[in-house]
Amino acid sequence: MKSNADHSLGRATRLIVYAFFLLSGVSALTYEIVWTRQLTLIAGATTPAVSTVLAVFMGGLALGAWLFGPIADRSRALLRWYGGLELGIALFALAQPCLLHWTGRFYVNLAPAIGHHGLGLLGLRIAISALLLVVPTTLMGGTLPLLVKFVSRREERFGWDLGTLYSVNLAGAVLGSALTGFVFIRALGINGTLGVAVFMNLSIGLAALWMSRAVVSPPPSSRIEKRTRNSS
Repeated sequence: MKSNADHSLGRATRLIVYAFFLLSGVSALTYEIVWTRQLTLIAGATTPAVSTVLAVFMGGLALGAWLFGPIADRSRALLRWYGGLELGIALFALAQPCLLHWTGRFYVNLAPAIGHHGLGLLGLRIAISALLLVVPTTLMGGTLPLLVKFVSRREERFGWDLGTLYSVNLAGAVLGSALTGFVFIRALGINGTLGVAVFMNLSIGLAALWMSRAVVSPPPSSRIEKRTRNSS
């Protein structure tokens, strides 16, 4: 690892960060599959219900990127922020069963009053999905801008670094989808599968916090801000 006086990023550190984001992609798709299954038990397994859950999930990712982008541009504690987000995802996932229980009771009690009004039920499903998913998905969405700013130390490498990180995370998502659908749920059940994902996030978060003590973040001169100004 580089000394605190050196803003360059070593190959070993870069590979470790890529490994973080690969495992983060695995855990994210594990959560998405499990939470979608759990929410469809409440809101129904119809196409509109499943689409609503997925739309809220993707919307939370976009919100996280929008919220944490400026933080990534200003902060010199990028790995610390990233580790905190990973730990936050894990902690929220641990609380999810309790939240799911109470929102399930809320839905069961309120749905009969709405009856068969399509728009009313759709709004209720959106509200429940947002309540359960907006926090963890926002945290997930914030990880990409933080790591892009941490990894991309030179202006000319920004596009390459962004594409590489996104590809690594996407590969993790594909792997997570396959493992969750064909291995984890069959072997461990829903709770065991969630436990695997939580363990991944806890491990990533703690490792990132430990690394943040020895690896310096780039100065907040913000290559991303500069690129934005130049393109406008």
